[in-house]
Amino acid sequence: RTHSQISQVIREYRKTSYRVPMAIL
Repeated sequence: RTHSQISQVIREYRKTSYRVPMAIL
């Protein structure tokens, strides 16, 4: 049920991590 949403969130999270990996830390 929420597996699809989690996958999408992780995808966006990874994209942001690539753009600003230092900002997250």
